Amino acid sequence: MATLNMGTPNTDDSTIQLWWGKRAVLHGRAKKEWDGAWAVGVWTLWKERNRRIFSQERKQVHVLINEAAQEALLWRANC
Repeated sequence: MATLNMGTPNTDDSTIQLWWGKRAVLHGRAKKEWDGAWAVGVWTLWKERNRRIFSQERKQVHVLINEAAQEALLWRANC
C-alpha cells in the first residue's frame, strides 16, 4: 500500500494558509508532485461522488485513500 504524507487542513484559516504555504516553498518536481497529488485527490473524490449518486455504491475511506495513492504513483511514474 502506498502512502502520501501531506497533512490535511482543518477549517481554521491559519492552518489552511500554513498548509497551502507549503506549496509556495516548493520548486520544480516537488511542486509538480504537490499539484499532482491535489489533482488525484480531487479526481478520486469526484469519482466516489459519482459512484454514490449514480450507482448507489460506496467504497470505504481506506480503499479510496489506497486508490488515490496508487493513482498518484502511476501519475508520478509517467511524468
